[in-house]
Amino acid sequence: MTKLTKSGQALLIVIFALSLGLVVLVGVSQRVVTTIRRTFVSNSYFKAQSAAEAGAELFLTKDTTELASLAATCQPAALYTQEGFASPLPSDCVLTLAEAKAVIGVESYPDTVAYDFTIGANSAMNVNLEGLTDSELQVCWQGVGASGGQAFASVSAVYYYKDGSDYKAARALYECDQPLNTWCTKPVVYHSAGATEVPASVGGRPCFDLSLDGEPRSVSLTTLANGSAFSIISTSALPRQGFKITSVGEVTAPDSSSLTGSISARKKVVVEKNLAPQLGPWFNFAAVSKTGSVSADN
Repeated sequence: MTKLTKSGQALLIVIFALSLGLVVLVGVSQRVVTTIRRTFVSNSYFKAQSAAEAGAELFLTKDTTELASLAATCQPAALYTQEGFASPLPSDCVLTLAEAKAVIGVESYPDTVAYDFTIGANSAMNVNLEGLTDSELQVCWQGVGASGGQAFASVSAVYYYKDGSDYKAARALYECDQPLNTWCTKPVVYHSAGATEVPASVGGRPCFDLSLDGEPRSVSLTTLANGSAFSIISTSALPRQGFKITSVGEVTAPDSSSLTGSISARKKVVVEKNLAPQLGPWFNFAAVSKTGSVSADN
């Protein structure tokens, strides 16, 4: 009887050990599967992101003529849907890669007679004017402080144009007739030798008229003291300032179908290609300098 009891106890120990081993093995196998799943999602994320970036880079290397043509073919509204991509897709708008693809949309800006943008304090923005036939351009601005509220801001404008075979630049400084750090409520003061422009106002914002002599090329606007929100207004349509490129990368399954079930299967990249001439820092310094010259001491 004692032998049977000991045998039974030994059998129970063996069964318990086997059960414990099975529990440990199941736990390990679950952790391994979880790790594989996470690795898959991580790889999907990077593949989709890389595909989106590759699509954006491809279109950034294209010239203005190509992008203008693609803006008509690859309009974002015709490419992307809530469920994914439209079908069929224009081949010019698709970049196919191994296990991934990118669908790239292009749109030009602005497409109206007004161009709005905001720049930070002591920063410059170049606006493309090439091909504009207007005799003048209205420039309005609103100073923007560090907290985002209205603030004092002066504007330096350098107009770059072609006169016959020569390229010239005309500089002028516009500021409010108001103490520093106070919002502009008085007329704009125009600083330039022999200037006769009369300041204007649109919606409470100070404005000035920029005379477009010769063949317009660009105007560089620098905001001083604080940032500024600008509105450039012309009579005829403004020249194209650049292209907005939207590239959506997607991981594809082995059968080339979409992996729409994964939240990391798609990633989007949005970039802009500005067509205005980008002038160097020395030019911006000359724009805000009283004499327009560059000194070694400054």
